[in-house]
Amino acid sequence: MTAKQTAWFLTAYVALVAVAVWFNLAVLCQGDAKYDGGCGGFGIYIPLWQIFLAPLPLAAIVLEWKHRATPPPASRLVIYLAGILVIAEAGFLLIEKFPVLMVVEATAIVVAALPRRRAVSERR
Repeated sequence: MTAKQTAWFLTAYVALVAVAVWFNLAVLCQGDAKYDGGCGGFGIYIPLWQIFLAPLPLAAIVLEWKHRATPPPASRLVIYLAGILVIAEAGFLLIEKFPVLMVVEATAIVVAALPRRRAVSERR
């Protein structure tokens, strides 16, 4: 993964998570009731979700940096971002059970790493 790809990937991650959290709060009002009846708390939720989901883009960057001699196609990076969005949305459903969210994240990292590991071992 090139430095330019890393920069746009991380920028897209931050924007994607912020928009997803905004949607869940502003449109669906899925936040805590103490923040404007569940429709507020943007200053708290957006940074928290950026931190909670940070292992996902970091794992994608490490996978692509370690196992590729050539930069990954943009389509693969978009697939990583789509997976992050799915996990973010699932996380809002599972927020009452935070350990479950962490297990979902760990599972997503393992699922993303397995095909990459197989491809690298086949090349050797």
